[in-house]
Amino acid sequence: MTPARPRRVFLVGFYGVHNLGDEAIRQAIVAAAPGHGADVIAVASRDRDDPDPRAVPIRGLALVRYLRAIVRADRVVLGGGGILKDEGPRIPLELFTTALVARLLRREVALLAVGVGPFYTGLGRWLAGTTARLATVRTVRDADSAKELAALRVTRVVLGADPTFTLPRDRASPPADTAGTGVAAGTGVADDA
Repeated sequence: MTPARPRRVFLVGFYGVHNLGDEAIRQAIVAAAPGHGADVIAVASRDRDDPDPRAVPIRGLALVRYLRAIVRADRVVLGGGGILKDEGPRIPLELFTTALVARLLRREVALLAVGVGPFYTGLGRWLAGTTARLATVRTVRDADSAKELAALRVTRVVLGADPTFTLPRDRASPPADTAGTGVAAGTGVADDA
């Protein structure tokens, strides 16, 4: 019997902004994926010079590559981190559009250990709620996020934990800063990827 091929994942979050917390989440998800029968084949990145070979820029002409990543994936994973919030329309609109396109292309969409809120506008609430409803799997990283989704009338939400808790203890601490750039050495690419 031939073993099942790993599920191909396109990971979308707030990656490539050189925030150690978000990059640790990315590292944890990429490292844990094989143990869950998944292969992260692409990662959305806000850094067009992201050294990860899986990085897909999300702006300009790179949108063709972004769409191609959705097409190649079996599942589009939104998360982790505090991404379902309303601090301007750009991020909520990007997440909603990504989830909508994925579902139109018959791809699974999952929210993985997301933080939800705060919301300042009706549009922000609508985009977050609709994005969450487009997901077939919804996990949040804390009880307040579960309450926020419940207030948006989103059901079937599972309370989980931040993905960084899966990192081995020696990798959970941020690596040393490289050459004073503000970018940690090795962030964004799992050692075993």
